Order: sequence, then C-alpha cells, then structure tokens
Amino acid sequence: GNTLHPGGLNLTSRVGELSQIDRSSRVLDMACGKGVTACFLARQYGCYVVGIDLSAELLSLARKAVQSERLSEKVELFVGDGERLPYKDSLFDAVISECSFSLLPNKEAAATEIKRVLKPGSRLVMTDVFLRGHLSEGLRTKASFASCIAGAKTIDDYVKLFEEIGFSGHYIEDHSEALRRVAYQAVVGYG
Repeated sequence: GNTLHPGGLNLTSRVGELSQIDRSSRVLDMACGKGVTACFLARQYGCYVVGIDLSAELLSLARKAVQSERLSEKVELFVGDGERLPYKDSLFDAVISECSFSLLPNKEAAATEIKRVLKPGSRLVMTDVFLRGHLSEGLRTKASFASCIAGAKTIDDYVKLFEEIGFSGHYIEDHSEALRRVAYQAVVGYG
C-alpha cells in the first residue's frame, strides 16, 4: 500500500499500543517518509506528532497527506536528521522508528539523541530488520542495494547498543512474516 515498511498500518497500530500513546502524547516519528504513520497515529490516538525526514520530496508528499486528512493541528513535519535531533531534552512521550534505524550510519549518535529527547520513563518503539547472524564486510558491500539490510544489526547488538545508552526493559516481537511478504511483493513487482 502507501506505507514504506513491512507490516503496514497493522504493525503501526501495534507500535501505538506498545508506546502507550494517548490524546496527551507528544510523539516523534523518525524518518516519517510520506507521513502515513504520523497521520495514522494522530487520527487513531488523537496525539500530537512531529515527523522528521531527510527527504524534502517525501516531506512534500507528507504535507499533502496531512492537509488532505485535515490534521494540520495534530501533525507537524520538518527536515531533520535522526543523528542530530533539533529538539530540547525530554520533549517527547514516545519516539517511533519504523524500518529506518538500520539506515542510520551512526546508530550510537541516533540512540543517544533519542534517549535525550524522550521524557523519563517514555518509550522508543522501533520496527526494523535485524540480522540473524553477522554479515561479512564483503556481503555487506554486495547487499548495499538493500541498505536497510546492509546497515542492520543482530537483535543482541541492538539491545547492547540501547542498554549502553541507558535504555532498559526491552521487549521484542518477531514480525518476520510481514518482511517476507514485502520482499516477495518487491521481487514480483520490481524483479
């Protein structure tokens, strides 16, 4: 559909539940793309969503979606980098990262920034690809066509990274079947 991540809005709904979003929540949607998640969360939960993305082109599409869904009072969109978040400390009740954290070159900087902008006791909910084993450097180079895979880490590596930054109480769900469906659709649709 219109989403750029496996699991679509069904998984986004799960993200909303896990992050305990409600009407009073202020949510950061990292790498918001076309704004599908930001609009969905604002519509579904009545929360205020700030979406950031590096792509001005995708943000233009996102702004059109926000306007067409009449969500301008609930959703704001900005060009922004997940490794250098332009927000004050302890501003957000939740940070959402759907299939984008693996794309960040400096995951440590991004994790530190996420921790900084989250209010104490708030949640990062991340959906992304992970590796079941380590990729050799040669394979990572060959996998560069699929940068989310080339930049992915194992679950243990992600947990270690976030724990070193100060996150605790991780919870993991495996939605590999959704990724398989998206991969199949990509192969069928694009060759």
